[in-house]
Amino acid sequence: MKGSSDSSPGGIFRTLCFVQLALLAVAFAWGLIRGIRFWNFVRIDGSLLWGAAIGAAFVCLSVLFYAFRRWLPFLHYDWIVNELYCPVFGRLSFRHFVVVSILSGVCEESFFRGILCSEFGPVVSAVVFGLCHLGDARLVASGVWIGFVGFVLARLFETTGNLGDCMVAHCVNNFLSFLLLSLLMSKKGGGACR
Repeated sequence: MKGSSDSSPGGIFRTLCFVQLALLAVAFAWGLIRGIRFWNFVRIDGSLLWGAAIGAAFVCLSVLFYAFRRWLPFLHYDWIVNELYCPVFGRLSFRHFVVVSILSGVCEESFFRGILCSEFGPVVSAVVFGLCHLGDARLVASGVWIGFVGFVLARLFETTGNLGDCMVAHCVNNFLSFLLLSLLMSKKGGGACR
């Protein structure tokens, strides 16, 4: 009999999918109860390219933070990469990366921007988004960064009126981040994912 915690790649993948789908279910329920039809704000149009560009820009900024991590010790990047991201995301297959990137973009944006931003505004949406990415005191600076990203996504949603832009930005950010993590893990002697 398996223990209550399945740390196999399949178990990690199922847990990540469950959390994302649960968040989407909460968003739909909240939307139905409060009359916030966030799904009506998802459009496939040319503005999705802005979302992709913004997602890629977030990754570039994260790479800069990582490159200067020696001078920004309060970011705890080595701990985040080696002790948090590598054990969780480093065990996922490429197919899992794609699915988790899409799910997180769609589900988190549905809740944080589609519901919370519509209901409470961009600042509350961003603060809750940042807080939900905490879990350890070493993640405070990362949570602030993620909160800032959430604020930019909320402003993007307010500006374009297209939740799809935010979803694409989030998907691109996560997917490119997963790819970079894979590169760090495969790099010999680079100190990542020891």
